[in-house]
Amino acid sequence: MGYKQSIQSTTNIPNISSLSSDLINAPAIARSEYIIITEKGLTNLIENLLK
Repeated sequence: MGYKQSIQSTTNIPNISSLSSDLINAPAIARSEYIIITEKGLTNLIENLLK
């Protein structure tokens, strides 16, 4: 019983590490989305100025 419990707890470790990597990657994802948004915004702004 106790042995099975220890296996169960160690199988949860990859989930923790993948979660932490998601948190590390989150700022990079947010930055890339921000750049895409600003590029669209700049393109629209330039197009409006050239009209």
